[in-house]
Amino acid sequence: MWYLRRLFEWIIEKAHSRYGVAILFIAAFFESVFSVFPFMLLFIPLIIANLDRAMFYGKVAAIGGILGATVGYFIGYFAWVDASGDYTAIARFFFDHLPGFSVAAYQSIQGLFDKWGALLVFAAGFVPIPFELVTISSGVFDV
Repeated sequence: MWYLRRLFEWIIEKAHSRYGVAILFIAAFFESVFSVFPFMLLFIPLIIANLDRAMFYGKVAAIGGILGATVGYFIGYFAWVDASGDYTAIARFFFDHLPGFSVAAYQSIQGLFDKWGALLVFAAGFVPIPFELVTISSGVFDV
């Protein structure tokens, strides 16, 4: 677990550097696409060090997260079905290698997203599931 301690020390060091805001933006961006490390590990020390800039840091993190979520959406949108309407190699990989997941299961989930898509995405913000799954799934199911 020494590597976690080292990562934590690096984050604290960077939070107090002049690149702290840029690293916060990048971390929030990538956290919305795929989990690298929780950007809160950087966000909290930045706020504690500069309470008067807390709203600014919140805006930076929000913009980074929104842009990252947009990229995640487009990854799902373009990686699942190609322009001709056929499934891509990525989709076929999931159909072939994920137990219990088939074209019929995908179409069943597609029906749920067609009916409840916006509500599912909204509700996902309040449950403990990785947000990047929501953004990519939104793209896959064209919400």
